[in-house]
Amino acid sequence: MVGDVMRGEVTGLVTFGSFVRVSGGIEGLVHSREFAPGPVTGPHDVVQIGDEMVVVVTGVDRRRRTLPLSPGCRPSPDSSGRPRVAADERIE
Repeated sequence: MVGDVMRGEVTGLVTFGSFVRVSGGIEGLVHSREFAPGPVTGPHDVVQIGDEMVVVVTGVDRRRRTLPLSPGCRPSPDSSGRPRVAADERIE
């Protein structure tokens, strides 16, 4: 599972990162430092709750059912400005 690229939905924002729900309802954390090469004030500078994004699994904690995640590329938005991806879809 480490190294898998998946689509997920941003479910929460905290000062240190964003929670993203991926396949199986498992939530992972994308740390704020992962969003940009330079400093960011917080994840709200890059994503909002409900945004769909592509993430890479960087670790697995099966006991706690959590995943450390890193952002992949953000999908192109449709005409409404919302990303065009299906949450929980694995990218092969």
